[in-house]
Amino acid sequence: MIRTTGRILLLGVITATAACSTTPTVPTAPPPPTILEEPPWTGTLTTNGFQVFPFIATASGQVSATIFSLSPNPDNTVRVGLALGRWDGQACELIIANPDAFQTTIVYGTATTGGQLCAWIGDNKSRLTDPVDFDVRVTHP
Repeated sequence: MIRTTGRILLLGVITATAACSTTPTVPTAPPPPTILEEPPWTGTLTTNGFQVFPFIATASGQVSATIFSLSPNPDNTVRVGLALGRWDGQACELIIANPDAFQTTIVYGTATTGGQLCAWIGDNKSRLTDPVDFDVRVTHP
C-alpha cells in the first residue's frame, strides 16, 4: 500500500511539472492566399487617356499593381500614372498613386477588409505623344 501511494504521488508530481512547463499557444489563422489576376490587365493608353481595372479582394491583406511593360518604350523614359483605389461600381476613387510610374513600378496598398477595389493607369500629365500599350499585373488577397 505504501508503494501504490508513492507511485500515485510521483505520477502527480510529473504531471504537475509537465503542466507548468508547457507554454500555451494561441492558434492563428493562416494569411489568405495572394491572387494574381489572370489574364494580365493589358490595353492601350492615348494622350490624356486612362483605364480602370475593377477587382474584388476577398479578405484583408496586401494589394499591388505592377507595370510589367509599356511599349513602345525603347529608351525606358515613358512615364504614366499608376494607382490603387476603391471601386464604387462606376468610378475608381484613387487612394494610393504614383504619378511618375514607369516600367517595373509597383504600387502597394493594404486592404483592411475584403471588397471592391480598382487599379488605374493613365496619362495624368499629358506626356504621351503616341499611344502606348501596357501590361499591368494586379495581386490581392
